[in-house]
Amino acid sequence: WCIEIKSLLFVVEKIEWTKNAHGNAVVKPKFDRRNVCFKKDAFKLMFDVSCKTLVHPYDLGHAHAAGNCFTKEDFIASFSNLNFWPMHHVLNRNYWRVLEKRIRDEAKQFKCVYVTTGAIISKKGKVVAKYINGILVPRAFFKIAFFERYDGQYVLKCYLMSNNGTVQSMSASEVSLLLIEKLTKRYYLTPSVLAKVLPASLKDHIEKL
Repeated sequence: WCIEIKSLLFVVEKIEWTKNAHGNAVVKPKFDRRNVCFKKDAFKLMFDVSCKTLVHPYDLGHAHAAGNCFTKEDFIASFSNLNFWPMHHVLNRNYWRVLEKRIRDEAKQFKCVYVTTGAIISKKGKVVAKYINGILVPRAFFKIAFFERYDGQYVLKCYLMSNNGTVQSMSASEVSLLLIEKLTKRYYLTPSVLAKVLPASLKDHIEKL
């Protein structure tokens, strides 16, 4: 969280499915979000926002995905003003939602997955994202999915989506870790961790180093 610009920069979450005796993922409970609203955070870091604060075409989009919550308590807690970005409704309700589900479903085949979700708010080191009613609107969003296999190896997948109403496919949105690091001026995986990633996952990253 960056207090100066009053915006969340990135979050990290762990998705770990419970497996039954046959090694299959246990069905995750579904929670009703119809009567759940975003709550003002206790630390007063964020404005008291609601859907009425934002103007069309933006939604209150989750950073830590509500769909990744395995308990009702975590699900309700995810509706915090500390856990949202203004997200174009076309992206939020379609392509971003599909991406969240894709990573969540892929996690069933792995021991677990660590997901870093963040916002692109700057260009060439300067904040260029616009503000609506005093709330920063990111230019784009990214996800870094770090899948841990049962043999101790890892698979890395990175995605980048623009915060607008354009059509965005999964294949076109998959990018290299290097690109995300360049756009955010931040390193997300240490060399020792990268050494454990399966070679195929790092092909684009290594070619551009």
